[in-house]
Amino acid sequence: MSTYVRLLRHRWRRFRRGGAAGPARVKRGILAFFGVYIAGSLAACGWVYYRLVGEVQPGTNPVAAANGLMLSAAAAFLVIRFFTQRSTAMALAPYLARPVPRGKLVRFVQLSSLASLLNVFAPAFLLPLWYRTVLHDPFGAPAPEALAWLAAALMLVLFTHYANNALRLLLAQDARAFAWLAATGSALLVADRVGGTRLLPRASTALFGGLLDGAFAWLAVPAGLLAAAWGASERLLRRSLRRDDGLANTGAATVPAGFSLQRGATRNLMLLELKLVARNRRPFTLVGISALLIVTYGPLLVVGRDFFSVVDAVTGLFVTGLLAASYGQLMFAWESRHFDGLMARPVSPRTRMRAKLLLLQCGCVASLVVALPFLVWLAPDLLLLGAGFLLYNLGITCPFVLFFSLWNRKRLAPQRSGLFNYEGFSVQHWVGILPVFVPPLVLALTLDETWLLLSVSVVGLSGMALGPTWTRTFARLFSRHRHAMGAGFRKSE
Repeated sequence: MSTYVRLLRHRWRRFRRGGAAGPARVKRGILAFFGVYIAGSLAACGWVYYRLVGEVQPGTNPVAAANGLMLSAAAAFLVIRFFTQRSTAMALAPYLARPVPRGKLVRFVQLSSLASLLNVFAPAFLLPLWYRTVLHDPFGAPAPEALAWLAAALMLVLFTHYANNALRLLLAQDARAFAWLAATGSALLVADRVGGTRLLPRASTALFGGLLDGAFAWLAVPAGLLAAAWGASERLLRRSLRRDDGLANTGAATVPAGFSLQRGATRNLMLLELKLVARNRRPFTLVGISALLIVTYGPLLVVGRDFFSVVDAVTGLFVTGLLAASYGQLMFAWESRHFDGLMARPVSPRTRMRAKLLLLQCGCVASLVVALPFLVWLAPDLLLLGAGFLLYNLGITCPFVLFFSLWNRKRLAPQRSGLFNYEGFSVQHWVGILPVFVPPLVLALTLDETWLLLSVSVVGLSGMALGPTWTRTFARLFSRHRHAMGAGFRKSE
């Protein structure tokens, strides 16, 4: 037990020192504010869940509706975790040379990784829902059955946590196996939905309905899923301790990208950035994950359109803007290791900004091309709206993301693995993107599809028409910020 106490003490000291003063304290304050706000909102929704069901589907038993949605919600929650959750994995290298048993170290990391906001948000919604809807009249069940229902729901939350950890470890160790697993799982979910078999909702109803009927043997299902996810995560984490972290894997790769003076400085800079992506593990992994999420999570959004009309807007934003938003926020940090060398080259700031803006816009077009087959197959009526949101992302999202990247100050190691690697990211990256994505979603809630398409298209075309203005403005800002950026990148060495 003393080993775990020492590890916990070190963990707590690291947490305190990381936010002792300055910007880190401000970021933690912002995170705490939004965490409390979101948790309170989810608790309020869970408290009035039965009323919401009555308003949306009058005459429906809210407990039966919840039973049928639990497994689907767990699958969606797992995808959300993979896309947004910042893992709390420790820096293990300093402990590997000390007399700490590997098994204890792995188990401590497994348990300490539970310190995630998503593990607060899910119970914040589930507990009020259980207390007001599952436990109490007029729909409530006896206390033992209700407690079994709650235990199964919480075990599913823990399952999604450790399944996410296992998927991230698998992605770092065997990207091909991860791609096959993610594609197969997504294909099965889409086939279940499109084919009308609805096996997942039926299984969910059988599981949670059976628990409320007193069949406690059903608890073996979520317990087995949790044990399997824990075991997979532990095994892959042990394997990762024996793997190189990627620092030594810095040899040059053969990625042909011919340069010539006849091609022009803008296109040469774009090709240089593409070579950076192709030769380094972290940006290459980030681009690959974005493409994989588009082809796996996009169809799940499309097949859920009959529940919420705003999903159309979410789908349009997601499939055309994900790549630009994820890669572009660290646009200059990717170059932090050779930033001073780039500054020594005779290239004007305006040319640099034009190349980066065009590259982000090409990423949006490439995202739509990747998503085009499933849009044509599953939702051909969304093609026009997708084109409208493509214009919005080209004219608004790309300039905003490039503007946001001008505040990059932390040096990155792009050759490292993307596993549990949020180096350079902070709360401001998640909060800062809200001004781009929230307005069109608000419009989707207030306008019909025709006016929504017209609005986002006009705004996007206006932003594209201001392209020369964007590049001039960003060039002036870059000239003003480049010394602070270089100093921050050197300070992080």
